[in-house]
Amino acid sequence: VTSFGALLAEVLLRLLEPWPLKFVFDRILPSPATEVPLLSLSVPRQLALAAGAVIAISGLRALFSYWETIGFAQVGHYALAKVRNQLYRHVQFLSLSFHTRAKAGDLVVRMMGDISMLQDVAVTALMPLAAKVLIMASMFGLMFWLNWELALVGLAVLPLFWIRTIRLGRRIQEVARKQRHQEGAMAAAATESITSIKVVQAFSLEEKFASAFSQVSEKNLTETARGTRLAASLERSVDLLVALATALVLWDGARLVLAGQLTPGSLLVFLAYLNNAFKPVRSFA
Repeated sequence: VTSFGALLAEVLLRLLEPWPLKFVFDRILPSPATEVPLLSLSVPRQLALAAGAVIAISGLRALFSYWETIGFAQVGHYALAKVRNQLYRHVQFLSLSFHTRAKAGDLVVRMMGDISMLQDVAVTALMPLAAKVLIMASMFGLMFWLNWELALVGLAVLPLFWIRTIRLGRRIQEVARKQRHQEGAMAAAATESITSIKVVQAFSLEEKFASAFSQVSEKNLTETARGTRLAASLERSVDLLVALATALVLWDGARLVLAGQLTPGSLLVFLAYLNNAFKPVRSFA
């Protein structure tokens, strides 16, 4: 409950972050020689107030983000510790025929490595997903409120993003699955040789087991490198699409500002929202 409360506060503060800049660009910079009426404050005091607002909003957002991260992490660690315990009990009660077929090293990888990976996904991806969705929806909503035509220009790249993510995502999943199988095979090979080290040394089988382990390790290295290339390709594609959306909004927004249909501060807020709204898109990819 505390984490979700901090989450909502963080979303609200993230929406407020660019507005002090809008105030400065729209009300102070166009006429620096004259005082802009705001609580009867002089221009230097208004600038100081805007600068202080930037620091205060960012500081409070960082505080709420900290509590949100800590809270969700504690929930995730607690839940997945129970999952690991249940999995261990489950393996203990499986039949002897299963354990005859299974490899001990592979089972250890499942109980330790896979659960840890699941924990990383749950804590760093699934639980904060609510925050990402709220931030993205809120910012897109405010973008449409500021200027719906400009918002449509910014969202024009989303179909390209979906196509690229779906195509590369399937290949990444396939590679990741192969990589996990190879890691299980490596653990099984290592466990087999280490637990039988007396027999291995008695029959001088060290080189044979080392060669078998090296072959599995090389296969894992190949899949790991392939997965890294695909993930890097997806990340750079998303960055390029975000840059394309930003360029389109900057070009069209500047045209609207020159035509007097949009204020410079509104364009600045719009660009800030666009950049922050696409951060969850990057994380989702």
